[in-house]
Amino acid sequence: MAGGTPAARGPARNDVVSPDKKQTAYSQGQQSVGARTRRRQRDAAYDDGVKDYGYATDNTRVDAQRRAILIWSPDSKKIATFQQDQRKTGDMYLIETKVGHPTLQAWKYPLPGDPDVTMIERVVIDVPTAKATRLQMLPDRDRSRV
Repeated sequence: MAGGTPAARGPARNDVVSPDKKQTAYSQGQQSVGARTRRRQRDAAYDDGVKDYGYATDNTRVDAQRRAILIWSPDSKKIATFQQDQRKTGDMYLIETKVGHPTLQAWKYPLPGDPDVTMIERVVIDVPTAKATRLQMLPDRDRSRV
């Protein structure tokens, strides 16, 4: 699990606390998004994400958002997020120079005229039943936020 920490130390860095303050939602890389109680029990998880087709992440730039991108329902029973499809999106590169060997950073970034851009599919996760529902709508162009 992504950054699980005991309740005494508070939520992990990328967790999002529910409105009732009894649960946190998290993302683990691109593979999963879920929720757990403050006692670290896993209440819901949706984990069929794969590389470049993951959940609740914004990695469209080098300083990618590390916090899970999702929204809790006011009653703390549902999580709204998205699955981001970047499998056909081209790569962007940055070479960080420093003393010694440079570091190459890469992220997905469509350029004007590219035939394929990052698309998102909206998902709602029902926390008590651990069931995810995809909204019945066409994938939407990524705006890097829910």
